[in-house]
Amino acid sequence: MNMIPSLLLLLYTKRWKRLFPIYRVWFWLSIAASLSVVLVDFATTAVDRVSLYFTPIRIAMSARLPMLMHDQFPLPFIRFGIVMGYAMVLFVWLNYALHAVCWLPYRNILLQ
Repeated sequence: MNMIPSLLLLLYTKRWKRLFPIYRVWFWLSIAASLSVVLVDFATTAVDRVSLYFTPIRIAMSARLPMLMHDQFPLPFIRFGIVMGYAMVLFVWLNYALHAVCWLPYRNILLQ
């Protein structure tokens, strides 16, 4: 989950440096997230737990991707792609996770 935002940050390094002042933090976070993919075969659980600390790169990249790619793709397409990417993750989790039934249906006053 962290690999795609990490690669996008590394791909748009020059533009990211120009637009956002704190570059080094995000750069090293993306490098660490990329390296964790290599280490997942050796220490699955440890990499899974440590990758939770890399979650902010997903949030930052999702928020800043329209500003980084606005001249290559129209903004609605970028936003739609981000929403569809997260919708696919939710769909896969809800349909294939063994414990997804514990989360559905939500007992909410608005849904009854």
